[in-house]
Amino acid sequence: MRIVCKFGGSSLASYREFKKVKKILNKDKDRDVVVVSAMGKNHIYHKKVTDELIDLFETKDAKIFYRLKKRYSLLVKKTKANIDLEYEFNLLERRLRDNDYDKVVAFGEYLCAKIFASYLNFEFVDATKLIYLDSNKNLNESKTKQAFERLVEKHNIVIPGFYGSTNGKDIVLLNRGGSDFSGAIACKYLGGECYENYSDVDGVYLCNPKIIKNKSHEKEISLVKLQRLVENGTQLLNLDCIKFLNQCKIVVKLKNTFAPYGRYTNVQKEQTHNNFVFSGFAYNDLSYFCVVCNKSIFKRYNDKYIFDIEYIEEDVFTFKSKKEDFKRVYRSLYRFLKKYKKKGLV
Repeated sequence: MRIVCKFGGSSLASYREFKKVKKILNKDKDRDVVVVSAMGKNHIYHKKVTDELIDLFETKDAKIFYRLKKRYSLLVKKTKANIDLEYEFNLLERRLRDNDYDKVVAFGEYLCAKIFASYLNFEFVDATKLIYLDSNKNLNESKTKQAFERLVEKHNIVIPGFYGSTNGKDIVLLNRGGSDFSGAIACKYLGGECYENYSDVDGVYLCNPKIIKNKSHEKEISLVKLQRLVENGTQLLNLDCIKFLNQCKIVVKLKNTFAPYGRYTNVQKEQTHNNFVFSGFAYNDLSYFCVVCNKSIFKRYNDKYIFDIEYIEEDVFTFKSKKEDFKRVYRSLYRFLKKYKKKGLV
C-alpha cells in the first residue's frame, strides 16, 4: 500500500525535526512519497521561511537574504546534504532581479525539498514538472495526471509543495497552505491509498488546543464538516485540498509529527454523526464561530452574547459575537459541548 506523506513547516523547522521525520518514514517503507512545505519557525529563527521570502521580495533587504542563507547553510552542514548552496542562492538572486513574486516565494519549498531528498537519499522531483495549472490557478487534471504517470512505478521521491506551473517552466503558487493540496494531488495520481498529513497537532480537537488546553480529541470527522470548519477559520487543512479530496477514494489521516504513534484523526468522505467540534476567530469588530454539533443539542445552548445564528447544513451552525466577547463565548461553548460529549450524546 502506497502512503503519501505531507509534512508542514513546523515538521521541518530545523535539523532536529528533519531527524524526526526521517524516523517516521523509515518506520514504514510504504511511505515512499513525501511532499514538503518550506521550513517553519524554530527557537532560533522566529519567522517562517515563506514569510521571510515575502519580506525579501517586498524590501530586497540584504539582511534577510543572508539570514536565509545562513539558516540553510547550517541545515546543509548538519544533514550533510549534497547541495551547492552558492548555486541555489544565485538562483534566488536571479529570481529577485526578475521581480517574480511566485518564483521568489516558492524558493522555500523548492530548497527544503532538495535538501530533504539528499538527506534521505531520495529522488527530488520538481513540482513544475508535475502539477499543471491554468491561468486561473485551477488544476489542469489531464496534464497533471499525464505528468505523474511517469513516476507511478518509482519509489522514494520528494516533491516540493505549494506551487506548480502552467507550462513546465514558469512557477505559479497555490493558495496559502497549498502544500496540503500538493500532497493530495500526488496521492491521487501516484495511486496512493493513504494520505498522511503531518503537522504539530493530533488532528481535530473539540476546539483549538492552543486557545484552550483540552483532551477532547476527535477520532474521525467527515470532509464536509471539516470543510465548514476551515471555511470559518480553522487551519487544519487547505480548503482546495479538502474540495479535491471529495473527488477521491483516499484514506486521509491528520497526524502529529511530534507524536506520530499517538492519536490522530481519520477524515471520512461519508458523514459522521458523533462530532462535537467548533472553531472561532475574531476579525475587525466581530467574532465568528462555526459549530459541528447535533441540532437538538445545539438548541439547548443559550448565550446572550451571540447573534446571527445560522443553520448551514446537517449538524453545522454558525453565529457571531462582539469581538470583546470572543474569549467569553469561546469558553462557554467549550464547557457546553464538553458536557454533552462526556454524556456520549450525539
